[in-house]
Amino acid sequence: MERTHLIYPQTPPKEGLSSAHLLRLSFSQHGDEFLFILLLISTECLNHESSTPGVPSFFRRGKVDTNLNNLSSLISRTTPRRVESAEKTEVKVGLVYQSAVHSKKYEKALQRLNEHANGISFNMREFKHLYNFTSVDCHLPKGVFFVNDVIDCICGVMVKEQVAVIIFATTSEDFEESSSSEEFFLQIAASTGIPIIAWNADNSAYSLEKDLSPFRIIQLVPPIEHQIRVMLALLERYNWTRFGVVCAKMGGDEQFGYALRDEMDRMKKRIQFEIIFETIIDATNVTDIDEELAKLKRSQAKVILFCSNNQYANVIMKRGRTIGVVTDNHLWIGTQSVKSTRTGMPSGNLAQGMLAITFNTISDAIISTEEDVIINILLNLPRMIAKAIMTANGTMSFQSTATCEYSIDREPSWHDYQDFSYTFNKYGRLQYSYLEISNLQSPCRDSNANARMEMCWKRVGTYSEKGLHMEDVEWPGGRANPPQMTADKYHLRVVTLHEPPFIVVSDVDPDTGTCPGNRGVALCDWGEGPGGNGSISKCCSGYCVDLLDKLANDMGFEYTLYKVRDEKWGIKTETGWNGLPQDLITGKADMCVTALKLNSERAKDIDFSIPFLDTGIAIIVKIRSGVLSPTAFLEPFEYSMWATILFVCIQGAALFIFVFEWVSPYSFNMQKYPPPDHKFSLCRSYWLVWATLFQASVSTDVPRSFSSRFMALAWAAFGLTFLALYTANLAAFMITRVQFYDLSGINDTRLWYPEDVKPPFRYGTVEGGNTHETMRKNWGRMHHYIHKNRFFKTNISAGVDAVINEELDAFIYDAVVLDYWAGKEANCQLMTVGKWAAMTGYGIGLPKNSPLTPQVNRWMLQYQHNGDLERLQNFWLTGSCTPDGHGQTHSVPLGIENFMSAFFLLAAGIIVSIIVLGCEFFYVKHLREPLKRIDPDGACGLISMAVGRVSEWRKRAESLLPSSPKKLLMRAVSSPARFSPKVSPKRDKSRLYVESAF
Repeated sequence: MERTHLIYPQTPPKEGLSSAHLLRLSFSQHGDEFLFILLLISTECLNHESSTPGVPSFFRRGKVDTNLNNLSSLISRTTPRRVESAEKTEVKVGLVYQSAVHSKKYEKALQRLNEHANGISFNMREFKHLYNFTSVDCHLPKGVFFVNDVIDCICGVMVKEQVAVIIFATTSEDFEESSSSEEFFLQIAASTGIPIIAWNADNSAYSLEKDLSPFRIIQLVPPIEHQIRVMLALLERYNWTRFGVVCAKMGGDEQFGYALRDEMDRMKKRIQFEIIFETIIDATNVTDIDEELAKLKRSQAKVILFCSNNQYANVIMKRGRTIGVVTDNHLWIGTQSVKSTRTGMPSGNLAQGMLAITFNTISDAIISTEEDVIINILLNLPRMIAKAIMTANGTMSFQSTATCEYSIDREPSWHDYQDFSYTFNKYGRLQYSYLEISNLQSPCRDSNANARMEMCWKRVGTYSEKGLHMEDVEWPGGRANPPQMTADKYHLRVVTLHEPPFIVVSDVDPDTGTCPGNRGVALCDWGEGPGGNGSISKCCSGYCVDLLDKLANDMGFEYTLYKVRDEKWGIKTETGWNGLPQDLITGKADMCVTALKLNSERAKDIDFSIPFLDTGIAIIVKIRSGVLSPTAFLEPFEYSMWATILFVCIQGAALFIFVFEWVSPYSFNMQKYPPPDHKFSLCRSYWLVWATLFQASVSTDVPRSFSSRFMALAWAAFGLTFLALYTANLAAFMITRVQFYDLSGINDTRLWYPEDVKPPFRYGTVEGGNTHETMRKNWGRMHHYIHKNRFFKTNISAGVDAVINEELDAFIYDAVVLDYWAGKEANCQLMTVGKWAAMTGYGIGLPKNSPLTPQVNRWMLQYQHNGDLERLQNFWLTGSCTPDGHGQTHSVPLGIENFMSAFFLLAAGIIVSIIVLGCEFFYVKHLREPLKRIDPDGACGLISMAVGRVSEWRKRAESLLPSSPKKLLMRAVSSPARFSPKVSPKRDKSRLYVESAF
């Protein structure tokens, strides 16, 4: 419980005087001044049964002594001071009211104040001999009163008579102009500094929203927050978590909504409520009533919290019967202002079975004196303050020092004070209220007139700080059990358009005419058949169909899915919208569910839900099979490295091996001619170097000297290292190079200046879609190029096929859709490139100001929070071809075209061999005879053994001729492959042998 001070407290409460069950009483005990602020009420009696609704138990007849016992026990902790003065002290109480009918009853009640002092249970009988209560009354006009009336009452009566406290009590329930008048009076009266106890039922809910304590006002009427608390307690009891709110346009209508949300926030840890519809209706405008109630009907709210006065309530509910929101399937729960009277006959326009939160507010002829709130307050006034007065100094004056003279620095009329406990909150309003729940039943009997009435209000429950207590209720339609209040299934027409994976279309079963499967597939109207004979039915599935099914289950509707007839996504032309937006605007469809992109142009004429998927504009291109370069075998090393190996390392190694062999005394020993028994030369040194470098399995001649052999070993180590490095790098470079147009995005120069590329770069998009409209508005050069070359396609499927068949080099469209097509392509030969442009999202389209929009948004947020949208995305948008596999390089089996480098080497070897063979023929025919004359001793043998051994083979031939010419001739004839086939049989046999040996 809040424990605060009223009227700018300066001293803390006395220790030991606070109680969790009592209100706080504040008074002044400074000099000869006394300040009465507040009633002292025991809350343990607040919930006691009484026939007077809304009246605190302290004011009920027969319960006063019990409460005063509690009061006595509390105040008796202080030692009372006996008053020495023999004269009675006068205590003036100002009474401001509007009911002239009961004015004499109120005056009589004030005259009986002293008589009731003897009824106090503790020993205070000398109270009536010491103090005298007198009344000062001021009667304001009923209804609206003006400034002069207020000034005359406050300055001419209350201030002039120096009253100690003002009791402001009204009996009206207009909730309109009189409420403003009462609020004006309270603020003017509060400026005098005189404490005010207020009971104005029609203004209790809305006036003085700020803290009342600085105004020295205590409001005894239950505030609107307490009525809202009872309403939500009813909803919680029967588990009605979704409801609508309808307020008539009057004073405090907005505050009702604010207080309702505050109370919902306070209870959200215990129960989650949802306001599915809320409106403020101008009850003087029939058109506004019909429009707002029609929206209420479309919202499917079955429980309605109703805030209005009785007059407006009858008008609204009369129209509600016509529109269909005041039926046996709707429960209206009204505030006190809707009911207005407790026992009077209600109008027939109110809904039978409705509930109202009530408390006693009026005092007219049909209410007995015992039940009059104001009279009960007056009769119990001395019992409430007697003990506090008796504890004061005997010389204390109870006359206010308030004045109506204007002063900026005016101090309050009362100064320091001490306080007791209270059950009002810090804002000067009741901490707890005793409220009743009334039920409009039919038929019933008037207890006063003993007459049968068509409908009457009957109390069926109570609410206090102990909670809600309900009895038997007659629910709408005369039902005895509380209704479920669930929304009826309603039907929606949903327009769509084919766009995999959001809407995937397939044929129905030809035998059954239905769609296979039970979930995720919907039968949809796909246009007229050939010749206009009926309509074609298709099976629709996909991301959006699953999302639509989930919304239908959660929101409680059924739907018919159909394709937009012109098959356009929708752009705004001179004649208006076409495609999907047109069906929403003209009312043909209640909802659009497909890959509809949000943009500002569409949002002007239709509503969108929050995006269920982000997207943009992307580009898709074809991946062409990569081909290895014919020179790929050279790429492991740089060309400078190859030049170094070829022209430096190989040459140097061959020369050094030969030089070491020629210089060595164990080999050539620097002779001009090679030894007859040693087969080594410069050419054979090169042969050794090449064979060792590539580790070729061929026959080689080994040098004789140790230095040459050591050099050969060093070269072998070099060759091993070279071959290892080359092989390792070759595996990395012998990888397929994929080829595609690696566009950077929508701003790539090949898209802006396609004619500058040879051949010109070709690209297109879908005509009539959001991408086309964005391109037309923002990228005019690209739009002009596509339009000029007629690169527009009718749909995404045609565009993708054009890229695969290389009719187009690129296709521009929605990024998410292109990613899907690239992921599902059988050969994985498509990929999206570049950055996304024109970022936006996909949303559900609805007609402008549709009541379904907030409901759809609420569920979409819940799906996003629960991960439902992510699961749908993973299921429908994930393909087998992942973007990670579309890099510039990736491993694939090598085909013939990728093995061209090996074939190139083989071909090069064949060509070089043919060239060498030609050189041999040329040498034999043209160079051999001149070489014999130039080098008769065979010095060229140092370069090539085959060239330099002319004299050696000649000597061997001459030595063999005398001994066995016949044998030599037979060898030449029997082994023609060893000799030149062009040798003439007439030529000398010895010459034939020498030529062949060369």
